[in-house]
Amino acid sequence: MYFTSYVSRRFSTILSALLMTVSSGAAGVYEFVFRDAPASERPYQWLPIVLLVAYIVFGIIGVTTLPWMMSGEVFPLRVRGAMSGAVFGVGAGSMFVFIKIYEDCLALLNIWGLLFGFAIASFLTALLGIFLLPETLNKTHTRSSRVSCRRRNARTARRRLYPRGLFPDLGLGVLDRVCGRWATTRVAKIAISCDSVAWRELRYIDRYAL
Repeated sequence: MYFTSYVSRRFSTILSALLMTVSSGAAGVYEFVFRDAPASERPYQWLPIVLLVAYIVFGIIGVTTLPWMMSGEVFPLRVRGAMSGAVFGVGAGSMFVFIKIYEDCLALLNIWGLLFGFAIASFLTALLGIFLLPETLNKTHTRSSRVSCRRRNARTARRRLYPRGLFPDLGLGVLDRVCGRWATTRVAKIAISCDSVAWRELRYIDRYAL
């Protein structure tokens, strides 16, 4: 909690998830390499314990604490109570289910398979933090909504301006450089007016390529 109070939500999520990926992946590699050796004959017997403790500690600095904190920062005020309760319910229910199916997963995947699964889930969490997670630290809900709105509008502009079969789904800057070779082209300038309730329709203007 202390760490996430002073570090941005996205950075703490990405850092926490990547460190969890490394620690759980390393523990999985250790268990896989020495899977046939008796536990008493394995070298560095302390290493898996250290890696698992590190996995828990790395999770505390971001991944395991931020969902409980951000539910009160992301949702609008009119649905914040209901959605926060739903988030807590889904989180508690998921933990209950995962605890109950742990032994079955262990028998099916073995311990190294479970650890690799944890590493994959942690890496996907890092991707979530990089591409989707909004930044809410020291920001009002209106500002957070405005950032999310801009991202949606940028994606909509790409889909409207560039046919899917003609250009790959690249950033607007890359596509503008490609289209700049044409004598005259239609490019996007997004005029966005966002508030906490609604956002205006996108507008496009014509300009000549340089």
